[in-house]
This record gives sequence, structure tokens and C-alpha cells, in this order.
Amino acid sequence: MARKKRKRSLRPKVPKRVKTRKKARRERSQHHPELIGLGMAALGIFLASILYAGWDGGIVGGAIADGFHDAFGAAAYAAPLVFAALGGLIVARSALVDVKPFRTGLAV
Repeated sequence: MARKKRKRSLRPKVPKRVKTRKKARRERSQHHPELIGLGMAALGIFLASILYAGWDGGIVGGAIADGFHDAFGAAAYAAPLVFAALGGLIVARSALVDVKPFRTGLAV
């Protein structure tokens, strides 16, 4: 009985610079979590100023407030507190808090 020959696919060699680029790639979730925290805190403050203080917020702010109120009802009034608290926790737990100028700027 004759042996079957295995098909060999010829692949060109990958240059070293291409191999090193693939290794240096990081996950997207580790990129600047402080920015996500600051964004959440800003969204919480913005929503609080619209829902609690009665600020108009413009076309976009009014639409966001109406959307939250329509989707969550009375629980929409807790959303600004949750966003601000989570954003503050993310910023407080970041590696940037250990830097002295950042703490000074945060206090100011």
C-alpha cells in the first residue's frame, strides 16, 4: 500500500520587526482607566445638575435626562450618584494617585 504524501504549505518567514510588534500589544481594557473614571464622574455631575438642580442642559442634556427618566423611572435619580461614586472610586484606586502633583491638583 502506498503512503499518502502530506501537503506542505510554504510560508514566508516573518521579519523580526513584525514579531516584536505583536508582542508589545496590550489589552484595551488596561489603557487609561483613569479617563473612564473621570468620564463617569463628569457624567454623574452633569446628570445631577440636570435632575436635581433643574438645569436645562440644552438639547442633549434634556434628551439624556428624559431618556434616563423614561428607561428607569424614579430610579433615574440614583444614577448620578452611582456614576459619580464609581468614577471617584476608579480615579482613587488608580496608579496616578500615588503621584504627589496629581494629589495636589486633585485637592485644588
